[in-house]
Amino acid sequence: MHSKINASQLIKRFDVRFYFAEEDDFESWILEELKDTIVRDPNCYGFKYSRIGIPIIRISDMKQPFVDYSRVAYISDDVHNTFKKTQLLPFDILISVRGMSTGKVSIFLGEFTQANISPNIIIVRLKDTSISCYVAMTLISEVGQKQIKRFFSGGGKPSLTAPMVNQIQIPKPTKEKLIQVNKLFDEASKKRKDGKNILEKINSIFFKEFEEFRVEKTIASTRKKNDLCERWDPHYHNEGFRKLRKFLSKRDVSSKNIEHYGKEAPTFTEEVDKKKVVEYIEIGSVNNLTGIIDDSVIDYPEKLPKSSKALVVHGDVLISKVRPYLNSNSIVVNESESLVSFASKNGFVIFRTSATNYKYYIAAFIRNELGLAQIEMYQSGTSYPTVSSDDVKKLRVLETSAENMNIINALYEDYVRIKTIEEFSTKAILDIIENEEI
Repeated sequence: MHSKINASQLIKRFDVRFYFAEEDDFESWILEELKDTIVRDPNCYGFKYSRIGIPIIRISDMKQPFVDYSRVAYISDDVHNTFKKTQLLPFDILISVRGMSTGKVSIFLGEFTQANISPNIIIVRLKDTSISCYVAMTLISEVGQKQIKRFFSGGGKPSLTAPMVNQIQIPKPTKEKLIQVNKLFDEASKKRKDGKNILEKINSIFFKEFEEFRVEKTIASTRKKNDLCERWDPHYHNEGFRKLRKFLSKRDVSSKNIEHYGKEAPTFTEEVDKKKVVEYIEIGSVNNLTGIIDDSVIDYPEKLPKSSKALVVHGDVLISKVRPYLNSNSIVVNESESLVSFASKNGFVIFRTSATNYKYYIAAFIRNELGLAQIEMYQSGTSYPTVSSDDVKKLRVLETSAENMNIINALYEDYVRIKTIEEFSTKAILDIIENEEI
């Protein structure tokens, strides 16, 4: 890829990427016209986080288009009031402006009455908040990302500045499309809240049923040589995992090995119709925060990776073998009669749980703390830890009362359905924005 320009055109910028922009043929605003303010505080450093307090949103909390608060940090009132200009208001648009994650976009919906941002995020506050959701989704779309990448400065550490953000073009939507986008966004936001409430109910039941047991790992622990029976790696002998193993042994009668519910899926070796597209699920296909498969590959068999894979059907459970602590465990959702699904055996241990009535209970349990910790306990390696299929097959599924197993099974099925609708709604918005008719 290359382009030619005259030296006289090099007025503002000398970096190559800036001049690769395509000609835009849509009627548009620039953000400078729409903004009430665009602000960040590069001096927002040097303070300590608090155990409780006011949330401070970091780049890692930005999940496009929403903010994920599951691992959010907190600051004190004093720190919050020191950085007044970055105090958030509902419908503020947040853009990451430094580092390799430059260009991530989220919208603050007022989930907290007070919140602040890290110095690597910029706030775009619009005069008319009725178009904030549309503008945020436009920035996430290919239309916005293409412009953001064009404005990048720096090589290995790209960054954006307020003047660059000011110049981003936002296509003017028709009234009908704006209504459609806002309606879909509201639906996605509602489903997100519904999903959060369901997970809280499920985790509350697990917590009570499992005697409020928590896996509390220690930073360091001392062991005698004769304690190192099965394994010699210090990770396995962490005090938190030792207590977990004792807890599991006490509940041996009320638990079953995961293969009781479905055997490991064999490697697929048969021929497939090369003229029909198939679904391929790999580690990156799973949203590890939600446990939903939201980015699988749909393509012709010959274009898929040649590595080992298994045929999967609706209700089969996938347990991640790669960096298991990230919790990319999931359940296959495919009720199509025509689309065939495969999953990577390099990335997952796959269990044929589709035939059991408790498939959704199992999916909920392996994502719960007591299920995930059993997998994480056996991981080996440091920078890129993995766990073997044999070790994953040691996992014990702790059972609750029959009534609660049925409740959790039904709740998690609802959760999967709700999160699927949420994902569909956000993708539909991007399709609308990227449609050439805008």
